[in-house]
Amino acid sequence: MSVGNVLSSYAVNTSMQFNNASGLISKTEAQFEITSQSSSSGDAVLDYYHNLCSKFPDISFRLSDMDESLKHMNDRRPYFGYNDSLNQVGDNYSEMGQVSIDIDAAVIRKMQNNPDFEEEVLAAIENCEKNYGQYQQEAIRNGMPYTDHHLTLDGTRLQESQGYFSSRYSTEEELRKMWDAEEYQRKMGQFFEEQKAELIEIYLKMTESCILKKDELASSEQSKEEQRIENITKATQQVEDEYEYAISKHEKIESVDIADVSNDRKGIY
Repeated sequence: MSVGNVLSSYAVNTSMQFNNASGLISKTEAQFEITSQSSSSGDAVLDYYHNLCSKFPDISFRLSDMDESLKHMNDRRPYFGYNDSLNQVGDNYSEMGQVSIDIDAAVIRKMQNNPDFEEEVLAAIENCEKNYGQYQQEAIRNGMPYTDHHLTLDGTRLQESQGYFSSRYSTEEELRKMWDAEEYQRKMGQFFEEQKAELIEIYLKMTESCILKKDELASSEQSKEEQRIENITKATQQVEDEYEYAISKHEKIESVDIADVSNDRKGIY
C-alpha cells in the first residue's frame, strides 16, 4: 500500500478516537478556521487549486503540503495540510464510491508554471475519476474499503499513489476537536498530577507527625509501665520479707522443748 502524504496515515480511524475523547470531555471550545473556498483568497496556490476543483464538481479534493509537513514532524500534532488546513473541497472525502483526490501543493506550483505538466495532471485526474471504481474494488479486496488517490512530485515527475484504510478519513473539524480535547486532557492530567504530588506531600507530613507523636506517647507509656513494674516488685518483695519473718518466728516457737516449760504452764495445753 502506498500513501501519498504524512497526514493521511494519521487522519484515518480518528473518528472513533474523537468519540472516545469527546466522551471524556463534556465541553471543548474548539477555535479554528477552515480555508475559505471563495473565488479569490489572495493566495495564488489556493486560487489555482479552487479553480482546478471547480472543473471536477463530482470529485472531493484536499490540498496537502508534503514539504511543510516534514518541517512539522516533531510537532505535538500533525500538520494538517497547505496552510495547516485540509483545504477540502467537496463532501464525503474517502467515503466508498466518492472519488477523492489529495493534491500536493508542489504539484499545483508546477502546474502554474508548466502548461505541459498541467495537462498531464488534468489527464491524471480525469483518468482517476474514470477508473475510481477499480481502485475501490481493489481497496475492498484488501479489506480496507476507504480509499483516496494522491498526486505528488517525485523529483520533477508526477507520482500517483493510492491509500487504503479501514475507516473513512476524519474531517478537519473532527481532527481539531480531537486535538483540543487531547490538549484539555493533557492539561487536566498535569493539574491532577500536581494535585496528587501536593496530597502526597501532605500525607507524608501527616504520617511523620503521627510517628513522632506515637514515639512521644510510647515513651510516656513506657515510663508508666516501668513505674508500675517497680511498684509491684517492691510490694512483692515486702510480702516475701514479711512471709519469711513469719516463718522464722514459727520455727522458733516449734523449736521450744516442752521439758523447759514449768509445770504450772503445762496445764495450758
